[in-house]
Amino acid sequence: MKITKKLLEQLIKEEYTALVEGEGKIVCPNCGHHNHADVDKCSNCGHPRDKGSWKSVKEEGLPNLSQIRNKLTPSMTHKGDRAAEEYFGVRPGDDATTMARQNQNAIKRLKKEIAQLKKLIASKG
Repeated sequence: MKITKKLLEQLIKEEYTALVEGEGKIVCPNCGHHNHADVDKCSNCGHPRDKGSWKSVKEEGLPNLSQIRNKLTPSMTHKGDRAAEEYFGVRPGDDATTMARQNQNAIKRLKKEIAQLKKLIASKG
């Protein structure tokens, strides 16, 4: 498949959308799940809203890891999990803290890739 300017622009748009997807949501300090801002407790693990340091997803800068992993790997087969492990540094069953740290690293990588794609688009323009 030939990489066209339109395809590259679409990829960049999708990545930026993923980065801001968490707007209006908060991160559970216990499990890392993204919740709507008006919850009394985490919809995933039941952790109370008044305990711990709940932060906005946007403040954390954490898009949903599984959505990024699903987009960048061909499937959630063993091969897909292995590719996700190599790209993001996470494995199925990793705790929320490990995943959040690796997620931040993945975001840095994605931003770098986006910058490279923009340069490529500019050179084709």
